[in-house]
Amino acid sequence: MSAALVKKELRDQRPFLALGLVLCCFDLAETLLDFPDTTTLGHSFHELTDFSSQLLLVLAFAVGTGLLVREQDEGTLRFLDGLPVTRLRLFATKLAVAVGVLLVYPAARTALAAVLHLLSRSSLNPELHPQLLLISLGLNALMVLQGLALGMLLGYLRTLAWATAATLGVVVMKLGDWVPRAKNLNPFHLLDVHLTGLRWDPPWEALAVQAGLAALTCLLVAAAYSGARGQRLWRLAQATRRPFWSAVVLVVTLGSVLWAIGVAGRDDQGKKPKHGEGEDDGEAMVEGAEFAPAPPVYIATRRYTFRYPGFRASVVKPLAEKADAAFDQVAGLLPPGGDKPIDVDMSGSRANTLGTAFHDRVRMTPTEEDGEEVLIHETAHVLASRMLDESGSTLLARLPLLNEGLAQWVAYRAPGGDARRERDAFEAAVIFSRHDVKLEELTDFDQFEKKQDKGLQYPLGAVLVEALAERYGDQAPRHLLETLAKPDFPNGPRGMLLYQALFQLAGYDLSVVTDLFFQKLEATAKARAKEIAALPRLRGAVEAGKTRVRIRVLTDKPLPEGESLLVRLRPTPDADLQDYRAWYARDDGSIELERDDIALDAVCFQPGLHHGKTVFYEPWQCQPVQWADDDSVLEESAEAPPVETP
Repeated sequence: MSAALVKKELRDQRPFLALGLVLCCFDLAETLLDFPDTTTLGHSFHELTDFSSQLLLVLAFAVGTGLLVREQDEGTLRFLDGLPVTRLRLFATKLAVAVGVLLVYPAARTALAAVLHLLSRSSLNPELHPQLLLISLGLNALMVLQGLALGMLLGYLRTLAWATAATLGVVVMKLGDWVPRAKNLNPFHLLDVHLTGLRWDPPWEALAVQAGLAALTCLLVAAAYSGARGQRLWRLAQATRRPFWSAVVLVVTLGSVLWAIGVAGRDDQGKKPKHGEGEDDGEAMVEGAEFAPAPPVYIATRRYTFRYPGFRASVVKPLAEKADAAFDQVAGLLPPGGDKPIDVDMSGSRANTLGTAFHDRVRMTPTEEDGEEVLIHETAHVLASRMLDESGSTLLARLPLLNEGLAQWVAYRAPGGDARRERDAFEAAVIFSRHDVKLEELTDFDQFEKKQDKGLQYPLGAVLVEALAERYGDQAPRHLLETLAKPDFPNGPRGMLLYQALFQLAGYDLSVVTDLFFQKLEATAKARAKEIAALPRLRGAVEAGKTRVRIRVLTDKPLPEGESLLVRLRPTPDADLQDYRAWYARDDGSIELERDDIALDAVCFQPGLHHGKTVFYEPWQCQPVQWADDDSVLEESAEAPPVETP
């Protein structure tokens, strides 16, 4: 009986088996036409868990939606019930055959990768490393099982299945943005594979969550298929076939799928900055030629794992040699939180940043001058997050002045940190002398950054943490984090109330610390009053034609030699930092933009003064643009080239 059931299922799955074989033929033809270099099996391993695995999940979902309900639609379920076999056995057979059919393509890709490696291997890497091939095949098998399980569960909704799946996908993606550990719910998170040399460090938590979800979904489907609930779900699906409800379902499905694609596209765009705005993607930009990105190189130290493009070795290797010593400096102020190494991706950070940290991962833009300082700064964020649970991390994110100030204060331990501290103190004193530092705005930083440069959270925050450490000792910032990590810490307060609750529960006096904070700002402002007075104040004027707009920076005193003007723009008043763009001004102090670059017929900009290694930005200005009938009001001039935010 089992053999007959397997044959029946194989007949039903013939279209998908044929599709897998066709895809195999495409891969083989591509190999024969363009024989790849697979001497680096680690690079091949990443190719085995790439976009094809994501496509496999979607294909498995499509198979799953019709795997069980098709028997009811075609009326064969009653016939099968008459055979001496249980529905549970029918379910297990269907699931096993479907998994086997869907694994034909990934198994063929894995075999092809092994053959190519054997044909092109060199004396530097002669081993086949079958463990990597088996790991990639195992990850693909888990993706198939997840897709099938979810498809079978939602298949009872018939035409609503895809709309429901798209909505769930959006919920999981957005939940991962709000709660870091919720990314483990995203099956695509398993495909973000990181190797240390040729060793894979499994993301055990993500694997456990995904395997558990797949098993739980299969149990639910088996229970529904074996009992009466499956019949009730099928009747619900039948109701959606009526003309009116069928049209509604079609519209909902299209809207949900387009919504999911749009959210995924925005997330990808946010993760990968534009070329030249904070990330070097390793691709040579040469007219008339296209070069594939080089495979990543790995360096493992006691505390870090560095992943970087090979051509960045001259920058990354010296940093890796000093990395563990830098970690120990941070660990003197914050607990290491275990021996798990920090994964450092040196392929580039978000736009307008040198580094970002997320859980145990850091992304950095390789720089010779600030590399160690950025590494220490981001390591402080990682160790702080290790001290906190999800609730504590959410609360710390509401305290950006403390969060970034702590990391900046720790980064002063890097070589050259005294110079950085002096520059930060001067920048904070400048903004203080302009009467733009108000405690109620600093503690509600969302309001502050609508008016001022968001980057001021680093120097102002560092002065605040220095005041805290000066009053209560160097372990005081750590004690604040320990207080924030307590399970009974109140989750409701925001702004000033949150700062007051944190300091009070930690046993510190917030008013004493803030008084010392302002005293330090005032002392620096008085000590460097002449330098501050010599800085010109800036304002902007907007001139618009029909197709272009000009922003001219005006100064109240001549520009000192060696200093330059720039203009930074954001598309809307609440835009994220990664959407900011900056231009150096021409000799006449102006920049020009095309009309297509202006959103909602308004410009939000900051005039800036590049003074040494610091940029002093004036408050944000948002002005409506009154377009003219032609461009005659503007002189002919070329647009200044975009640059990274200094």
